[in-house]
Amino acid sequence: MYFNVKNVIAIHSCKGGVGKSTVSVSLALSFASKGISVGICDLDICGPSLAQLFSLDRGSVKWNHNKSNGYNSDIKPVNLTYSDTSDLSQNKNFMLLEPKEVQGIKIMSSEFLLPLNYSGYSAYRGPIVDQICYEMVYKTNWEGIEYLILDLPPGTSDVIISLVENIHISGSILITTPNVLSTNDLIKGIKLFRDMEIPILSIVENMSYFICECSTKRNIFGNSKVESICKEFKIEHFIKLPLMSWDQDETMYKITSDPVPSLLNLALISNYHNSKIVEESFYKLVDYLILKCRYEHVNRFVIFKSIIF
Repeated sequence: MYFNVKNVIAIHSCKGGVGKSTVSVSLALSFASKGISVGICDLDICGPSLAQLFSLDRGSVKWNHNKSNGYNSDIKPVNLTYSDTSDLSQNKNFMLLEPKEVQGIKIMSSEFLLPLNYSGYSAYRGPIVDQICYEMVYKTNWEGIEYLILDLPPGTSDVIISLVENIHISGSILITTPNVLSTNDLIKGIKLFRDMEIPILSIVENMSYFICECSTKRNIFGNSKVESICKEFKIEHFIKLPLMSWDQDETMYKITSDPVPSLLNLALISNYHNSKIVEESFYKLVDYLILKCRYEHVNRFVIFKSIIF
């Protein structure tokens, strides 16, 4: 049995804390605002954040028992623990995880696979991480989406290598900041994706500058380096996003069981998009990605193979 996703875009940073997940969610919301069907999968197993960014509760998703050519209502609960991950891949039925959904965006995260007695942190050995990522990417019901955004873990772990071995990734977006440590790691990421022959569609320099109340632009983390790096590595597209500031009390996220919560409930993201610079940057990025996927033959169909044991 095959599952098709037309375009797969990987969001990556070698350095943590640069806003990779915020960019991933913002990109998904921008796709959805243009009427484009999109899904997002959080593959940062040890530091997932989609539930908070989408204001979703962390209740478990369900397995949907698929019969031949369709989906039915035979829904079964799932709790993913260290001991039962191997059993999931040995399921002889066509079982798909039903992702959560916000404003038409299909969302999957390891947060939705945790047992009720979750201790507050995730610690897994490498093979288990690979297994969990396999379940979320290959055994989630991504039916009907045009774009799948993969929020990758930071660094150069085997999660990325395993994905490349099994699916065609249409392209990547690398996230950085002007900080010299982040910039050095960005170059490592560029070389990694070049070696894996994954197109680098764009680089996002997040927290590139700060505009103070007097309208002066301040380079808090140092001067921007993204333009010179793109020129050096012949990467044709980049965007610079400002460092945002707002009252912390206003950004306390609310969780909800509503399958389609209001965008206003996504406090962390909606405040981010209150900046016209941010909003316009993402709309332009989406338009650029659509063109790249449509006209430069990046949009080869991806075959998600469900292995039958």
